[in-house]
Amino acid sequence: MNKIKLIFSLSVILLIASCKKETTIKEEYNPPQPKLYGTWQVVNTNPSVTTTTYYVFPNDGKNYAYLLTLEKDGFKSRQAYAYKATENQVNFYYYLYNYTVSNDTLTLYNTPSNYSTFTKVTNPSFTPDNWMGSFTYAKTLTPPRAMNSSYLKPFGIDGDNIYPTGYNGSAYYVYKYNTVSQQYTDSGSIAINASTYFKSPLIYYGFNNNNFLWKTTGLTGGSTISTNQLNYTNTISANPNSGVIYAFVSNGSMYSGTEGSTFNQLFDFNSTGIYNVLYYKNDEFLALRNDCIVRVKISPSYQVLSVYQGKANFSPYVLSTNGVDVWLYGYDNLTSDYKLIKVNLN
Repeated sequence: MNKIKLIFSLSVILLIASCKKETTIKEEYNPPQPKLYGTWQVVNTNPSVTTTTYYVFPNDGKNYAYLLTLEKDGFKSRQAYAYKATENQVNFYYYLYNYTVSNDTLTLYNTPSNYSTFTKVTNPSFTPDNWMGSFTYAKTLTPPRAMNSSYLKPFGIDGDNIYPTGYNGSAYYVYKYNTVSQQYTDSGSIAINASTYFKSPLIYYGFNNNNFLWKTTGLTGGSTISTNQLNYTNTISANPNSGVIYAFVSNGSMYSGTEGSTFNQLFDFNSTGIYNVLYYKNDEFLALRNDCIVRVKISPSYQVLSVYQGKANFSPYVLSTNGVDVWLYGYDNLTSDYKLIKVNLN
């Protein structure tokens, strides 16, 4: 009997052992992480290159990297590119690079003998978001007939009214256009296309040919305000406090004078890359460059104070300001039409 019990006990033990679960521990695979996250400054070994360049690779999951540049005069630019990085490769700026990181040095390789070197910027005082200013849209209008043209010049501003010039099919006119009702409320004929500036009750004109600067009272009359002719005036503006009038001409020169005087060259913007220069306020000027609005000063030397970047796919052709309001006229590449936009500088 005891022998039978022993055999039974052994059988139970063997049965329990055979039913025991096996546990498999699975460890999650964590691939090697990219080492290039952060802000990197290009190491420049060429003394003739005066632009400072940064690459920024954020670790925020959005997969956008940034190319930031700072020129010696203060002009900034910012470009964003989708990027994808592994432990030793990065696809960025239309190229696939091999890369290495050693301490605070990043090396991007096009080929083993063609590479760029960067140093890491520790605790940078800037981010891609605050690198530049921005301009936002306060009002967007579809320009009416006669304004809907790439030949539009900067125009005078009086509150809700603007004073563009345009061609109506048979002659040139200066129009009074109300931006609230979006209707022309008055007009006057002029000899040729012109830039205008409003200083109540006067409108100043800079003509698109070799001509004197003019003024009218409202939209009537007309007389010269310069004793010399200026060659193809692109913008006319004024300091309303001092009475100084500014005319920016086609060769990039800014002329200045007062009513009834000879206008002399004040500054040559030709080498700065900016255009459509207008007096703004506080002895500063606004201009356009690379689809951005630029705020500059010229005394005691030329300096870019701020660069304002707008929305992608909009190309501004014309900037207008009276020192308070700022309007842009340009082409919307998404809707394939012209837009008249009042903007806020941020």
